[in-house]
Amino acid sequence: MTGVADTRPAAAIMRTKDAWMDARRTALLSRLKPFVSRLRPKLGLRNDHGHGATRRWEIAPGTRTVSPAALYHPADLDRITGVGSAIRDVASERRRVVGGPVENAPTIAYELKDAVIARGQIFTWRTYLQVGMEPAPVMASLMAPHYDHASMASSWIGCRYFGHWLMDDLPRQLAVQSLAPPLSVLTQPTASQRDYAAQLDLVIPVTPEARVDRLIVIDDFGQNADKQDRYERLRALARDRYPTSRGQRVMLLRGATGKRRMLVNEAALAEALAAQGFIVLDPAETPVSHILATCVDADLVVGVEGSQMLNGALWARRGGAVLTIQPPHRFELIIKDLCDAIGLRYAFVVGEQQGENDFAVDIDQVLRMIDRIDAEAAG
Repeated sequence: MTGVADTRPAAAIMRTKDAWMDARRTALLSRLKPFVSRLRPKLGLRNDHGHGATRRWEIAPGTRTVSPAALYHPADLDRITGVGSAIRDVASERRRVVGGPVENAPTIAYELKDAVIARGQIFTWRTYLQVGMEPAPVMASLMAPHYDHASMASSWIGCRYFGHWLMDDLPRQLAVQSLAPPLSVLTQPTASQRDYAAQLDLVIPVTPEARVDRLIVIDDFGQNADKQDRYERLRALARDRYPTSRGQRVMLLRGATGKRRMLVNEAALAEALAAQGFIVLDPAETPVSHILATCVDADLVVGVEGSQMLNGALWARRGGAVLTIQPPHRFELIIKDLCDAIGLRYAFVVGEQQGENDFAVDIDQVLRMIDRIDAEAAG
């Protein structure tokens, strides 16, 4: 058997061969980007995505809002001994409790040229952006798929905490999908994450390894007006899918899930609330379809502060309320930021520490706070 002769002119054949060699050389060199970009700080050079971007633009302006004060008992502030956030302290969290003016940062887009995604991390010659869970490699894969244009729908914090995936990465996905086809580096999603994406029709490709000619990443920290609109789009998706659930009062159990902050009398609190007509759910054991059917347009969501609370808070009706049971050694107001953005009242009760990581709460105090929430809602 004889081969088919290439009848193209010799010059055309050489150009094709040269183009193939150039592409091969580029792919081989791209493998070094993880090593080079991580080396830059040791040489006194920046490697943040703002510095490495070839283009930067504002896709949503910042907005100034007024955060309402939380509902709480003043004595609870004296119980706070520590905070859950590495970027805050007790004094700053106490200031956030009382509310006031807030400058919500704009949403900024950055275009990274000839980017490499390796083990869920993003690299160019001048950029190292940590996103996924895996440690950064020394070299990138040679066999990674190639994209002309894409956007990153995952964030560092959303890959690590379920609540931030709901509160930050789902609205992030809505923002970036209008800029370029979205990719995710969430390589080990939980069953709940897979179920939420399917229920809300937000399934996107998971691509821990890739070469992208133009990759768009965003800073989306502020609860600006555009992000509030995206929250409402998510809430509308859930409401359209589950239109019949209205006015429920829900307690979401935390148990021993996530970072340990066990409420030792959680079962007793659940029993007391169930006696008052609350629906008690364990999100770790409940299908997302049932969570949404129960929590969409809920009037009140109660539970230990933590990621599991986003299963209810994100879907509660505008004008409803969230009551968090706070461990004194890990006081946290991240959920209040969401409540402010979507029009929910926010209340908290601080417990008493039990041992190193556990705590207990005065159940009567929780019931009194619920009465207060109801009284303020009535008028």
